[in-house]
Amino acid sequence: MEQPLKPGSAPHNGTCVQNSGAQWPPLEDGNIQFKEGDVVADRFRVIRFIAKGGMGEVYEVEDTRLQGVHLALKTILPHIASKPDMHERFEREVLLARRVTHTNLCPIYDIFHCRHGNAEITFLTMKLLPGETLAARIKRQGPIALEEATPIVMQVASALAAAHDAGILHRDIKAANIMLHGSGAQVQACVTDFGLARAYQTDSTVLSLDGVAGTPGYLAPELFHGAPPSTASDVYAFGVVVYDMLAGQLPPFRLESNAKATAKMTSDPTIAHLSANWKTLIARCLEPEPSRRYQSMSEALDSFHNRRRSESQFAVIAAPLSRRSAIGLGAAATVAAAGGMWFNWSRISFAMHPLPPKRFVALLAWPTGDSAAILATVLDSIGSRLARAEAHVKDLLIVSSSDLPDDTGPIKNPGESVTALGANLVLAASLQSTPATVTLTLQVLDAVTQRMLRKTRVSIAPQNLGGLAEGGSAAAAKLLGLPERETPVKDLEELHRVSPEVFRIFSEAEQLANEPNHTGLQGAVLKYQQALDADPHFALGYAKLALAYTQQFIQSGEAATLKLAANNAGLALRYNPRSAKGLLSQALVLLYSGKPDDAFNYFSKCLAADPGNPETLLYKAQAYRNVGKLPEASAVYREVLKQRPNYWLAHNELGYLLSREAKYQQAADEFDAAAHAAPQVALPLANLGTTYFQLGKHDEAIAACMLSLKKSPTEAAYMALGDIAFSDGKFTAALDNYQHAAALHPMYHLIWRDIGDCYAVLGQPALVRENYRKAAQLLSSSLAINPKGGPNWAVLAFYHAKIGDAAHAEADLKNVEAQGAKDVDSQFYVVQALALLGRNDEALKLLLTCMDRGLAPVDVNLALDLKSLQKDPRYLARVAELRAKDKAKVT
Repeated sequence: MEQPLKPGSAPHNGTCVQNSGAQWPPLEDGNIQFKEGDVVADRFRVIRFIAKGGMGEVYEVEDTRLQGVHLALKTILPHIASKPDMHERFEREVLLARRVTHTNLCPIYDIFHCRHGNAEITFLTMKLLPGETLAARIKRQGPIALEEATPIVMQVASALAAAHDAGILHRDIKAANIMLHGSGAQVQACVTDFGLARAYQTDSTVLSLDGVAGTPGYLAPELFHGAPPSTASDVYAFGVVVYDMLAGQLPPFRLESNAKATAKMTSDPTIAHLSANWKTLIARCLEPEPSRRYQSMSEALDSFHNRRRSESQFAVIAAPLSRRSAIGLGAAATVAAAGGMWFNWSRISFAMHPLPPKRFVALLAWPTGDSAAILATVLDSIGSRLARAEAHVKDLLIVSSSDLPDDTGPIKNPGESVTALGANLVLAASLQSTPATVTLTLQVLDAVTQRMLRKTRVSIAPQNLGGLAEGGSAAAAKLLGLPERETPVKDLEELHRVSPEVFRIFSEAEQLANEPNHTGLQGAVLKYQQALDADPHFALGYAKLALAYTQQFIQSGEAATLKLAANNAGLALRYNPRSAKGLLSQALVLLYSGKPDDAFNYFSKCLAADPGNPETLLYKAQAYRNVGKLPEASAVYREVLKQRPNYWLAHNELGYLLSREAKYQQAADEFDAAAHAAPQVALPLANLGTTYFQLGKHDEAIAACMLSLKKSPTEAAYMALGDIAFSDGKFTAALDNYQHAAALHPMYHLIWRDIGDCYAVLGQPALVRENYRKAAQLLSSSLAINPKGGPNWAVLAFYHAKIGDAAHAEADLKNVEAQGAKDVDSQFYVVQALALLGRNDEALKLLLTCMDRGLAPVDVNLALDLKSLQKDPRYLARVAELRAKDKAKVT
């Protein structure tokens, strides 16, 4: 019996290696060698050998379970893989590495362990990257030209910064671990082997019997003295890569730690031809003393970018003015001085730097610095203010890192906003503090070139820190040429009156609440409570605490957390009855408590306090969907998209709604729009894969799911791949995918249903009942708290019928009728429940009605309990009729 997988691991029970015909090759120098045509783990067919490295060998393989998708397979040296603690450590580090999603990081898909004879084989699968390594390019053509070196440096530094911000070190940065695709200014760089070096090395030491762990020439001096690896040692290795790339050779190793060492590096004759910004970058990265180095990749990146910009600006200033320019500037200055007239320099600046007609603006905290939590709160307020303008300003879209999936790291520099968010402008915000003032600097940058177009500052006294939220919002709107807001939001007004200390604590709570995958939720709860201890009348604090408890309820299903949410929502409205967040928190408490009518009343109040808020509108649409009012939900989603046509989340939710109504092509169009609006987000592609499958587009479905997994692992993609494999009769592969989904979202009842179906066709009835019972328990717990979910009653009726609990199944069906769950998806679950209860005539009649409304035959084929209905002449006639219609459309 195959066991459920741990996240990131894939135990294997079949033949480890099937040779292509030749005798199993001997172990040479401790390395395991495969040959072309070998099949590893009954799944991966070796296409070609790619390279050999310090950790093992790399091959291109074909994944025979996923329709021949080509991947990279990297082996781990046997003497490493055979150590007792290595399996768990590699699995842990691969899981850690998979948390970081970045355009310039090579994603790891999975880790496998198996045994061939006496050899322990551990290998990983990862994205197959085109091109060559940076080391190979240097060897082939010598030093890299600055036109090509610049984007490589920016991309690699950005990728490393994202990993460091997630708490992950690389520990083996070198030219051989950087893949290049393309050349010149269009080159694309990708950092590989993340997490692997860390798994092999312990945290306590880098010394072993074999010497210093790592690659000679790239190791920071302190590692030779027994210091543990750090971001500083990664910065040093990055500096070696830059030197190697520009000089065509590794730099001289230096142990001296003083100012003369830095001066010596900047005067190195090997790099004498470089400009000052390049020399400074290299010298600061290769500083022997860690404390004198750049303290982070972000600091190195910002310093390099700013120096490049400064040199560029100096070149422009130093150029001689034309006579026409000199006259114009002189005349303007004379008029202003002689007449004493007021001169609107910001208006002139705006006229000289017009914005493009289509303004897709990414919000970014940049350059990075102190007070990150406070700046995040200010940016959130700015984003809320600007997003409302989308309703009446043509070709405006406001996007931020929050529009990325939960497990994606934040955008770290303006250049990333182009590929990650589709932006053409960046609104960059930074904070500077002195004892007398706190200054918010806002810049509008061209996203592609990072050229500054507009700039403004907002200064405030430290004792009025909360005023930055509203002041920054107004300044940002003016900077982007947006109209003034007529009605201020009471929540922003409230931030004016809180003390600086409460504002700081509240900002820290907000930062934790917005962490990917809700990992900071518990910490946010504690911080919100700390802010409320300092100011017991802080209504917005109570509202945000209520929302945090609501999110905990959604994750855990524990009624106690929903009660805490209700208590805090009530306090929020006691102290500020017009708080938009307070009204929203109360609406959600009522919704999840099974009181939808009262919830809609509060949604209306919330929108009156904060008109057009897209977050509120999405929750309102979800509420309509939960109570079976699908036309009303559709109208709200379309209202949101009318205001924000590029809002991916609204497209995705509308697509889900359409799919429940069996309007698969329309759903596919919405999921496709969501995927294009947010090209780095995994979920829309996974949903698109599911919908393609329902439309009979088999290959397109697999391609969409695989592309989704390359962006980020989601249960939706694994469930879709499981459905495809199940339909193809590959039940073990389907089970494998469903178990991956369960590892990602163990509280999702539908996954356990799917696992139960796999065990049904694999002939293990006890496991079928066990998994269906688990699915029923999870769903029953949810309905005990919120009994108004009609669609969920339909699913529960099927589960109860499946495990032989006819009495509860009949009661569930009455609840379906009472709650008015009439969508096709719900009715199809009723069909399956009726069939299991022996009410076949009713089941067939309802099944044919569902097919008339668009239910795909492929969905019927996946339903194991409808085999008798599928043989009925009336069903066969309906299928033939549908096929004839499809054939006529094609013709």
